[in-house]
Amino acid sequence: LRIGLARSTVLISLAHALAKTTTSQQTSTTTTTVPIQDLPPEAQVYCNTKSTQAEKLEAAVQMIKKAYSEVPSYESLLTAALDFPLQELSIHCSLTPGIPVEPMLAKPTKSIQEVLKRLEGQSFTCEFKYDGERAQVHY
Repeated sequence: LRIGLARSTVLISLAHALAKTTTSQQTSTTTTTVPIQDLPPEAQVYCNTKSTQAEKLEAAVQMIKKAYSEVPSYESLLTAALDFPLQELSIHCSLTPGIPVEPMLAKPTKSIQEVLKRLEGQSFTCEFKYDGERAQVHY
């Protein structure tokens, strides 16, 4: 980053490199210890044998960017990415007490059902918002 590369370029490059290679600890994109239906949508696309290479690369980028936004540490991200399959990155790089999250703008969703699905099984509080809907998550 000191030589002027943007963080986004580094994350995209990392995602492409991880999607195109595997380490001895990793398994193929179709093998996972978690049921496919329990993985995030981008991980499901990545694991789908019918997905094109371009779709898998885009899914990998989304997984890496999401993981980095929740655990903004290259060391933690790379350790998890080298030890676990890429499709399971969200399990091993998620919000953790004591690790500040990357500040970000609101992430728009297509429907309230998308928010309910993401927060399924967790306690949460809703407030009425006059100019739209927003989920603000506190752990």
